[in-house]
Amino acid sequence: MKSKKIYITVLLSFFSFLLITDYLFAFVSVPPDIPTRVIMSATNINRVACTGGEIKDVIYAKEQEITVKAVGENVFIRFPIASKAGLTMDIYIVCNDTLYSIITESGNVPAVTVQLENKKNIKGNISVYKGVPTEEKALRFIRMAYKEEYPDSFRVVEVKKEDRKPHIEYNNIDVLLKRIIRVEGEGVEIREYIITPKIDTELREIDFMPLAKKPLAIAFSHSAVVKNTDYRLFIVDSAMDMYNDNEASNQDTIKDTKRWGEE
Repeated sequence: MKSKKIYITVLLSFFSFLLITDYLFAFVSVPPDIPTRVIMSATNINRVACTGGEIKDVIYAKEQEITVKAVGENVFIRFPIASKAGLTMDIYIVCNDTLYSIITESGNVPAVTVQLENKKNIKGNISVYKGVPTEEKALRFIRMAYKEEYPDSFRVVEVKKEDRKPHIEYNNIDVLLKRIIRVEGEGVEIREYIITPKIDTELREIDFMPLAKKPLAIAFSHSAVVKNTDYRLFIVDSAMDMYNDNEASNQDTIKDTKRWGEE
């Protein structure tokens, strides 16, 4: 069997203005001990998840009339029904004996899942990748994702079937999000997509830039592709505040753009 070659395109951060899909906004990570601003849905129920433990306490100003309910490893947050975008409040959550500070802001976005990063994983990843150049890190992460060999310190999320299809549509290919890998402590997210062409064609990494947020690298396993055959695509993004930095600037773009590749 002919070995597959991964073509890597290392991309600079100035591409961060490119189109972002709605469902990609649904995942946000919060580190411990650092106040983090998170835009949450003003109309839907948002979830905060504690990794590897239970929520021990939730502290917030009761006069805000926000609905907060802790159940096991999750905290569910809902803003008042009549609230408008821009309502802010501070929430402090104790998870695994670690304090997390979240500055929530209501926005016109889908329901958000916030993952509280595990302090042990953060320290482990920082020690392993300390001093490694960004380009080399990106290549290592893609190799791991391609081989599906992840260290325990990585957080791997298998995307639910109903969340796999992105908001953006391509004319001649089907795109489904399969898996999200988060490298806590490095501020990096790797996403694996399944690409299925509708026709025999050629594809390049640059063709998938609309799926990126703050891209560090894109890897696609082939250039010439065959109709009705599945191919794997990997995108490595900087995950530092990519939801909150881009939410306002990309809403108009999302609203106006339906298909990629149309004249």
